[in-house]
Amino acid sequence: MDLKKYQEAAIFKVIAHDIRERKPDQSFSNPNIRPELSRNNTTLLSRGSTAKEINAYRKTLEKDVFAYNRKNLVHAIEVVIQCPADCPKDQEEAFFRECYNFWCKRLPMGERCIFLAEIHKDEIVKNRFGERISRDHLHLMFSPCVEDTKHPGYQYKLCADALTRKSILKKLHQELQEHTRQAGLTGTVVGTGSGRGQTIKLSIEQLKELTRITGVALDKPLTFHDLTDLISRNKEQSKQLEDLFKDLREKDNRINEILKDHFEVTAKYSDLMKVSQEQTDKIKTLQKELDDHKKEIQKLKEPKIQDPWGTGSVWGSENPWHTNCDHNDHER
Repeated sequence: MDLKKYQEAAIFKVIAHDIRERKPDQSFSNPNIRPELSRNNTTLLSRGSTAKEINAYRKTLEKDVFAYNRKNLVHAIEVVIQCPADCPKDQEEAFFRECYNFWCKRLPMGERCIFLAEIHKDEIVKNRFGERISRDHLHLMFSPCVEDTKHPGYQYKLCADALTRKSILKKLHQELQEHTRQAGLTGTVVGTGSGRGQTIKLSIEQLKELTRITGVALDKPLTFHDLTDLISRNKEQSKQLEDLFKDLREKDNRINEILKDHFEVTAKYSDLMKVSQEQTDKIKTLQKELDDHKKEIQKLKEPKIQDPWGTGSVWGSENPWHTNCDHNDHER
């Protein structure tokens, strides 16, 4: 069982959360809430169908109650009660109803000052065995109205401190345990024993923090034995994770070494390819020069063709018609 105090400015938001009221595009701040299961939630008391209507009921109630003009004045108290893990399934609904009746009897104004009572069955967590379970619990909100004997015209006043003194809270769990026992219900509200078997009182926030750190949801009253076992197993898991990370770091280092070798080999290969290309270009150049030389040699080897008519300009070196013969004389 966990108690929280709220000032005026925070109450509407808490009411909206408890009745699962939200905008269509808005998500819940608690990741364990499964909206598709919210239809299974149960309302034990209806002061309205919306957060605005419920809050209006509370404000109307406070008009008849004396309130000190203090900025930090507590206007509401919320009680969160989890269903005991050893409570039989067929007694869960009755357990929450008896918790509601318990608070109706112990509050000075009775049921009138209670403005919200919601049983949540839509929050899913993992238990210590890794199984997904529903952590059913009751949200009860009321105005901290106590009898007022100092201010004329008022029967009640707002005073959260009068309802949450240490002497009162110290006996609260035991009194609730006795109330449920007399109602014929089984379920461990408060543990007994001493030493490692003694129950440890933890708030809802502390339980959530333990769940966040260890990844294990507490599904029954926590004893010193449970806590030491939880810490021991968490250390073992931490050691396993540490070994895993060490192995991953070693593999990562090996991968880096392989990549380094790969880059070096790639660089050498690139250099060799460059040299190979240069050599190929040189071979091509030399081959071309060799081909040119071969062509030139081939030309030199070819035989020269002589003039079949001699070297003279006209029909050889001698005049076949006599050298001193005049053309005109020949005609004669």
